[in-house]
Amino acid sequence: MTIKIAWIEDEIWILQGIIDYLEEDGFTIEGFTSAQEAIDKIEMIKNCELILLDLIIPPGEGGESLSGEYLGLSLLKLFRNNYKINTPVIIFSTASAVKQFTKEVKDYDVSDILVKSILPSQLKRTILKALK
Repeated sequence: MTIKIAWIEDEIWILQGIIDYLEEDGFTIEGFTSAQEAIDKIEMIKNCELILLDLIIPPGEGGESLSGEYLGLSLLKLFRNNYKINTPVIIFSTASAVKQFTKEVKDYDVSDILVKSILPSQLKRTILKALK
């Protein structure tokens, strides 16, 4: 069985090595590079088994209605409150963003919070744990 993951990350190409590792293990990664792209493709996200979410992402064209530097947090709130998406979410962001928002994201039922410097094998373990 293939596990579909929505990965919302503006610099997804930087993480290509991790994506390749996960895809070799049978995961399918759907990448979204802005908040607006994620909203525009919300039905695709609803069909994923897990969401990997960066806290610092650009609004994207037409995404000016979302505010703040940490649009990933705004997206998380939107997913949970407006779209009623209960899919497991793993925050995958910079150390400074993770440190600043750990308490707040926990209020939105995230499975885990990881810093981007994690090894691919550690990310895979965290994904599998979140899906249990």
